[in-house]
Amino acid sequence: MATLEQWINAVRNSSNASNLCEVAAWLKKNNDILLKNPTHLDQVLNHLKLPDHTLGVLSVLDARLSLPNVPDFEGVLSHTDEFLRDCDTIQVRHGHELYSEYFHRLTYEIVERKLFLRGVTTLLRAVQKLQGNAEELTSIHADLCQLCLSACHPAAALPVLEADISQMSPDMSLPDASEHFLRFYYYGGSIYCALKEFDKAHFFFEQAVVCPASVVSKIALESYKKLLIVSLLITGKTPQIPKYVSQGIVRHLRGLSQPYHDLASVFVGNDPTQMERVIRQHEDTFRREQNLGLVKQCIPAFFKKNIRRLTNTFVTLSLADVTNRANLNSIRDAESYVLEMIAARDIYATINEKDGMVSFHDNPVAYNSQTTLEEVDSEIRKCMFLDEKIQRMDQEISLNPQYLQKVAGSQEDKEATSLRS
Repeated sequence: MATLEQWINAVRNSSNASNLCEVAAWLKKNNDILLKNPTHLDQVLNHLKLPDHTLGVLSVLDARLSLPNVPDFEGVLSHTDEFLRDCDTIQVRHGHELYSEYFHRLTYEIVERKLFLRGVTTLLRAVQKLQGNAEELTSIHADLCQLCLSACHPAAALPVLEADISQMSPDMSLPDASEHFLRFYYYGGSIYCALKEFDKAHFFFEQAVVCPASVVSKIALESYKKLLIVSLLITGKTPQIPKYVSQGIVRHLRGLSQPYHDLASVFVGNDPTQMERVIRQHEDTFRREQNLGLVKQCIPAFFKKNIRRLTNTFVTLSLADVTNRANLNSIRDAESYVLEMIAARDIYATINEKDGMVSFHDNPVAYNSQTTLEEVDSEIRKCMFLDEKIQRMDQEISLNPQYLQKVAGSQEDKEATSLRS
């Protein structure tokens, strides 16, 4: 076992190392040297400088954070901010395992101390340092989203949520990568729910649900429950799970989410008393699983769905008829819902205040303006760009040694099976 002085010398001599992966592995292997000298860690930092000794400084910071009682946690955060400002990105990407483990541990300590808002900026910079580009998903994405939710500042996560993820950071090849993948999409969906962008929330929850798995994870189950509610809010029916998802997984998800399927069953009907009954019946479950707020949003969505149905049948109705047919409590409620839906362009209608008549109209947009043509052209360009990206990804996968090895192994297994038969 090397001494602390030997450790410092080895790190200082590694600044020009050609194989940074070996340096990162050596630091991880010899981490006990730092842990056995907790009182000397500040002195060790004084012998190292950024950006030359990025991996060494990161090891010292990680050791400080690993102590049973972290002294001067605000100082740890300040040192982390300095590290992110001056560290070498190349060394960070080669030492991605040490880097990501440090920020997972830092996130845990931030949550324990409820310093959520203080940690958001730090984690955002940590993500950007590890990324090769904005379309790359790192394991720290999930930690950032968790802090943004806990800090009641969901919009702070939008820079990473709005990116079109098409690549995985090197740290997403580690054994716990699937958990961080699921957590990112679960927290992302929760953030979009908080912002009431339910279409995007639906996409994020769906990614967590359809992620390949042999057993149902807790994160996938919670995502499925929220996906059910969000799907009711935006489509009025339960989500369609893609056929490529294991039917065994789907059965387990449905079996473990019965209160939510009970809600969906009454939502598609026309009786608000049944909705209220189911919500009261399962209120404790919804509250315990932190979904009661979302569930309660199904009540106005239920009445809006009933009003939307009327536009398919009638051209003109009195507010009194709208009240009766949509099962609303009063004419005032009917008028309020109709006006809200008109403002949101959910329906196209006008209300005659003199006689209280509601006239439903077709979409007035003729889609023949210059603006529409520009929007169509923009969407076509996006599709072309996406097609090119998919072709590049397909080519990269087809040349990937691991993929070729797996395909060759599968082919050999098939040939061996056919020979035996």
